[in-house]
Amino acid sequence: MKTKFLLAIAVMLTASFWSVNAQKLLVSEEFNSPEWQAEFLRINPTYTTKVPAAVTASNASKSAAFSPLSSTELYFGKYNLNGAVEFIRSYNSQAVNYVCALGNDYHNILVAANDSVPVCFRFNNVNSSYFEFPEITSAGNIILHVRSGNNNKYTNIFLKVWDSGTAQWDQIHAFKLNKRDVFWNTSVDEIMTFNINSRIPIKLELTGSDSLFCGMYQVEIEEHFSAGLKHSIDSATIIKNAAIIGTAVGQYPQAAYDDFSTAITNATTVFDNTATTQVEVEDEELVLNTAITDFEASKIDVETGINPIKNSTINQYGRKLVINKPATISIYNTVGTLVYQQDQVQVMEIPASVGKGVFIVKSGSGVRKIYLSE
Repeated sequence: MKTKFLLAIAVMLTASFWSVNAQKLLVSEEFNSPEWQAEFLRINPTYTTKVPAAVTASNASKSAAFSPLSSTELYFGKYNLNGAVEFIRSYNSQAVNYVCALGNDYHNILVAANDSVPVCFRFNNVNSSYFEFPEITSAGNIILHVRSGNNNKYTNIFLKVWDSGTAQWDQIHAFKLNKRDVFWNTSVDEIMTFNINSRIPIKLELTGSDSLFCGMYQVEIEEHFSAGLKHSIDSATIIKNAAIIGTAVGQYPQAAYDDFSTAITNATTVFDNTATTQVEVEDEELVLNTAITDFEASKIDVETGINPIKNSTINQYGRKLVINKPATISIYNTVGTLVYQQDQVQVMEIPASVGKGVFIVKSGSGVRKIYLSE
């Protein structure tokens, strides 16, 4: 039973490692998608994207808009918005292809002849338009694909955060959109990013300028890099609270419990310190995940009644080694030659100079074989 549990923990920790540096998208919306087209029409059933009969070749590829959009219902049950949706139309046999700033292999907007498609959410020019997001668990970068509606002037989209204490939206950033002439010959939009850097739940809103309309083609919000550590802290806390200290089968030794409690406290300190870097946070996540594995391994064995806790355990995550307590970590090649060593560490980043292949790692009484592929 214990073996199966530890294997499950190992799989979970491996998956956690490979997610490092690839932040999950908590929000990812592309407004020219079929899903958004259907949602726009569902909530605004009187609108149509069909090309009006009065369209001529001279204005065939110009845009028009659903305006104003209904704000009586949440879009997809989560987005509250006020503004318009812009669509682009073609004429007769003329097809129109609008290229995204990311290049020809991304979300380009191809409009078939005699058809039209919604392309962006449009902030109106009366400072009343907004796109409000549901509360999300954290927030790293927000990425906007946007376009100014004016060839000769700059405009802004404002990012705001909800302050529940004052019950109002506070501005935290202004995206200054270039004049459309700056990029219009090469792409339909420009890409802007801002690091929100929130490790706690947050509610956000984008609002338009008070002078010029502008369009948002796509919006993404990344999960904060500390989210994995927060998940590990929550999981570790649940395990700790459910643990029973003692010497009977299924119980945990007091020393193991104390070490585990210290690991959770240290991880919480790193998470709460907003000055800690992404590398520091991710290393602490690996340390806590190792502590979880070690604590579960310390349980008095159900089958043998033996406490198998070791003085030192070694876990590998790519080219990182993690042990349960600070100690000397030594790496040897297969002929017994010491190739790398660090003293009093819990997380060791193995340098590229060590090379690839099979190595032996020692730390205290812990010894294991590792394979380095890159």
